Amino acid sequence: MPGNVKTICFLYSGDPDDMNLYKDLAPFFIRYQKKGLLQLIDREAVFQRHADMQYLGQYVTSADLTIPLISVDLINSEECMAWFQQAVGLRRPIFPVLWRPCDWTAEDVFKPYLTQVFPRGGVSVLEAADDAGEKEKLFTQIAVQVKKAIFPELETVEVRSGVNKPFFYLIAALLLLMGILAGGFVYVKLNMGLGAALFAFLMFACIALFTLRNVFFPAQLKIA
Repeated sequence: MPGNVKTICFLYSGDPDDMNLYKDLAPFFIRYQKKGLLQLIDREAVFQRHADMQYLGQYVTSADLTIPLISVDLINSEECMAWFQQAVGLRRPIFPVLWRPCDWTAEDVFKPYLTQVFPRGGVSVLEAADDAGEKEKLFTQIAVQVKKAIFPELETVEVRSGVNKPFFYLIAALLLLMGILAGGFVYVKLNMGLGAALFAFLMFACIALFTLRNVFFPAQLKIA
């Protein structure tokens, strides 16, 4: 798990359509916030902290990941476009999302992201999410893609399903047998007493138990 919380800044216009659509998206990141993975910065968060939207530009250019929600109102906002251009100039990580239909490809600042804009195929979120079920599916995909973009090292990894139980049981049994033989050798051949023999057996028994931990407590890393 990451050692520090990553900051994601959402850049979108103050148009009601953009803001209402973002309110539907934000809950899909709550589980990542609760896990201590992400901190979300948006218009509401900036206003609550500073009561001045000008501070949003600082977050856009300093966030671990900036997500511009592209719409005609975002493009027409001189402030939003200026902040986005600064982030591009500083080579900040950017995950662009086509929010509402618009001629965004005509803007030079977006041209480096022609093949990176989500959803793929040039269809906007508003067009692709034409009903509640499709909207939830699409927003889930956005959240997953954002997680992958900001935590590429934390793809879903699950080791538990690959545990070969018979193999570990066999190893543990062999270790116990070796422990019995070692105890007998120490007691009979070396004549070192029952205590030394028991100690030799327990050494192998502990190793056997350590081996069986892979069966009873399989290693698992899953962040999804």
